[in-house]
Amino acid sequence: MKHKSAKIYLTLIFTPLFLVTGFIISFEFLSLVYLNFEGVETSSPGIGTASEWRSQFVFSSAIGILPILMLISDVGVCYDKAWKFLITIITTWSIGLFFLFCHIYYLKSRLESIEEITPNIKDHISSSQIYAEWYLGIGFIVGSLSSTLFFMFFFKSKEIK
Repeated sequence: MKHKSAKIYLTLIFTPLFLVTGFIISFEFLSLVYLNFEGVETSSPGIGTASEWRSQFVFSSAIGILPILMLISDVGVCYDKAWKFLITIITTWSIGLFFLFCHIYYLKSRLESIEEITPNIKDHISSSQIYAEWYLGIGFIVGSLSSTLFFMFFFKSKEIK
């Protein structure tokens, strides 16, 4: 692996940076998630509650783990071309967002099915029941793992013996 110590230093620099950025933008992320539930009343347990802090912590951890996942992926594959690393980043983000949107679609379809069964029930969901940040983080892990395995098995580097 080329420049191993530089990659470790970059990971050590970018991980806290991503953690802080994730913590700062977590409210905007959650408000964007709530916008997907049109016609559904979303309630928050309150700013500063344990549930709200947990959501912020999990979202910032999901964003903060990205440099670590990229370093682990680089150790497993040892990228010799920049396009392979770029594809890994794009795949990781895409699968993370795919998991998030699938979960939102599932929740919306569940709310619609409840309305069809009993039309008198007002659409209501608590923000502590959405868990969007968990699905985003799990999607990042699955995306990183899948692209790493793809490059490990289909683009094997020729080792000098």
